[in-house]
Amino acid sequence: MESELLRTRFGRRTLLRGAALGGVGLATAAVIGCGDDDDDDEAAAPVATAAATAAAAAPAATPAATAAAAAPAATPEPVVMGSVITGRQNKSPSMDPNTTALAPAEYYAVYDPLTRLDATGAVVTPALAESWEPQGRDWIFNLREAEWSDGMPFTAEDVKFSFEYYANPDNQSRLISRVNTQETVTVVDPRTVRIRAAGTDPIMPRRAALPYVLPKHVYEATGSQTAFSEALAKNPVGTGSYVVTNIVQDQSIEFEASPSSWRGNKGFTEAKLNIIEEFTTLVAALETRDLDFMSRVPATEVARVNGFSNIKTGGPASLGAQHWDFNNRRAEAHPTNDVRVRRALINAIDAQLIIDAVYRSLGSPALNQIPSEPVFGFSPDKTPIPFDPDMARQLLTDAGFPNGFSMQVDSRLAGDAKAEVEATTGFWQDIGLDTNINVLEINIWRDRLYGREQAAWPGAFNAGWVAYLYDASFLYDWYEGDGAYRLWDGPDDPTAKQFDELYGAATVELDDEARAGIFRQINDLFSYEGEAPVGPTRYGVSPNAWYEDVIADYVPRNFPELNYDEITPA
Repeated sequence: MESELLRTRFGRRTLLRGAALGGVGLATAAVIGCGDDDDDDEAAAPVATAAATAAAAAPAATPAATAAAAAPAATPEPVVMGSVITGRQNKSPSMDPNTTALAPAEYYAVYDPLTRLDATGAVVTPALAESWEPQGRDWIFNLREAEWSDGMPFTAEDVKFSFEYYANPDNQSRLISRVNTQETVTVVDPRTVRIRAAGTDPIMPRRAALPYVLPKHVYEATGSQTAFSEALAKNPVGTGSYVVTNIVQDQSIEFEASPSSWRGNKGFTEAKLNIIEEFTTLVAALETRDLDFMSRVPATEVARVNGFSNIKTGGPASLGAQHWDFNNRRAEAHPTNDVRVRRALINAIDAQLIIDAVYRSLGSPALNQIPSEPVFGFSPDKTPIPFDPDMARQLLTDAGFPNGFSMQVDSRLAGDAKAEVEATTGFWQDIGLDTNINVLEINIWRDRLYGREQAAWPGAFNAGWVAYLYDASFLYDWYEGDGAYRLWDGPDDPTAKQFDELYGAATVELDDEARAGIFRQINDLFSYEGEAPVGPTRYGVSPNAWYEDVIADYVPRNFPELNYDEITPA
């Protein structure tokens, strides 16, 4: 049935070809300092508009010129337009971006942030902000002319509202940590906003790629946080390239090109996202070509998927290590309060065997730190933690647990994670632990991170943060003093105090070399030899898959996995 519905809705990969582009390729020029927005080089102006502009700009024709103009004009190259169907396993709670810290494709399709990162993560590009500049503790963002999809004008008031909304704990936004370095947001004029950092925040333009700008007028019309959330979930209003035409909760979202978008798109005027939580079904949909793009192909399926005709797979570099967070809340008197126990648990894990057996050799052992190589703050001199079960048993004996102990392990078990967690608990059983895996549904898992799930902490929690902004501060912010997730008991814990001081310094230091030095100290604190209740294990690779005869120019990226407005029909 799903296959038939997809064919009916999108016409079995029918590509519409024609000279009229509609909303295609309307990206406008933007300048940052001395460089143009790279997107402009690839965006074509509408054919009809370009012709009209050329005609209006031309001088009055002489008779000879008129005669020459009568010659047959060259036929313009037809522009490919079409629809695309993508699929992934993870679901976002709703189209209200306050409900999750994920950075999924559907949010970037509908809502714009102030800035974007390019596919490499190295370059900050314009979005709703055309340019920006620092002024002491302030960052000045100069805004473009844009329109909300319901026809209302976008102004600096929307930016102020959005950033203050996220920062207000009463609104329970999952994006509160994305604005935790701002002190005030001030409207200078309708096209200019001033964001003052609590310190100096050297990565404010990069940070501005995460908080989506929300429509203030919709909030004012609804009158409450709950009603606002419900309005965005059912009928999202954004300035992005697409509008939502249909939502089937936890199953699918359909989009079409927004006629009012300032950005436009590169040819995909319709898109659909399918949520298929069972990986076997997800891969089967890709194989039968009911999907054109799939996020995060399971490692066990990559070789088979590579055998599909016209398919290509590839993934961006990891932006953080998979790791275990251990209970260090001393009031609970858990064995993992002892650093020797935590080191024993990490020594007991054969990370390379997990990579080879579970992930088909995709990935590498973590270099004794959470940041990975593409992330600013990575320490290149570190080496993997050795697999040494004998050392692990000795450490347990030294800590007073020669016969091991019982421990609850909390984790999601989606996809390949199930085999990884089961392998890890098997290694821990080998050194004498009696482990019980408590499976967390994704929303419960998220609530644990935000401090909204108040159950007693387990001995070990399967984590794995992503440095969305390619900066180590976005891996370590979960542990800072004001966060609900932090693993230790308040400011009296000496390790917590040391970390908070270092983290605070890293978020205000403007000199890159000095910042890197601070992150080296934090990495040491979170390493095997350090005191933080964390054990990094591996850097993963999550390949995406796409049909090259549908998508011409996809470049693997981390967040979101795909921007519908950045890809071109084949």
